[in-house]
Amino acid sequence: MSDKISLDPKQLTMRDLKRARAGPLEGRSPYDLFEDELESRVLVIWCVRSRDDPEFTWDDAQDVPYSDISMRVGEDDDPPPLTGSSDEPGEPDAKPRRRPSPTRPPGSEPSTSSEPSSA
Repeated sequence: MSDKISLDPKQLTMRDLKRARAGPLEGRSPYDLFEDELESRVLVIWCVRSRDDPEFTWDDAQDVPYSDISMRVGEDDDPPPLTGSSDEPGEPDAKPRRRPSPTRPPGSEPSTSSEPSSA
């Protein structure tokens, strides 16, 4: 087969999971397989391939070489937001906001002046 199988479980349908439970899982819940990385991969492969080939077996799914599998999962997901560090050019990092002190009333913040205090 020329198309690689994506191991993304989000591509599965309820019908796929019902077919798996009624077929090779022999009544076991397909959700239990998601706890084991290898078994969940076999489940995804079986569900995807058996849609078009009803003769495709669980053993066939276990024999699919990694060269037929796309290891990128969630290709359609939005990429994570870019975050800069202070070492990188761009907008400077925002100064942290001072949280009000639970023991001082608002407006009585200590002076940050370099002037000596007159107390």
